[in-house]
Amino acid sequence: MTRIDRMSETRRNSLVRRRSWVKIFSSFSPAGALGFVSTDLARTGFYHQGQVQRAMDGFLHYYADYVWVREPKFWGMDPNETLDLYDFVPLAYRHSDTTAEALARNLPQIINLLVLVVIGFTGAWISLLRYDVR
Repeated sequence: MTRIDRMSETRRNSLVRRRSWVKIFSSFSPAGALGFVSTDLARTGFYHQGQVQRAMDGFLHYYADYVWVREPKFWGMDPNETLDLYDFVPLAYRHSDTTAEALARNLPQIINLLVLVVIGFTGAWISLLRYDVR
């Protein structure tokens, strides 16, 4: 494992830990659950961020190998000559999950949202009944 691989793995692991802490702390708020569901359905949530990160890691390995092979040619070129990149493959990443998969992935947040709403309305109803009795 190279040094850049270790640095990338360390960074990725720290991001995963931070994301899990964010999910835990924000699960106490209905707005947090709603935020997770809406960002995941919009394909901008933590899951998709991880997917893009994995695609970028793979692409950067390809790009580093590509540059490593091309670098000797580049430095030995005439300044007026152009570098031919005919075999370079640009990054092409597309989200492939369906809305049903996104909803299934967010089922814990949806259930959390429903439970918090029920608890909130129950507490409000009980306090209204107590206030009404006085």
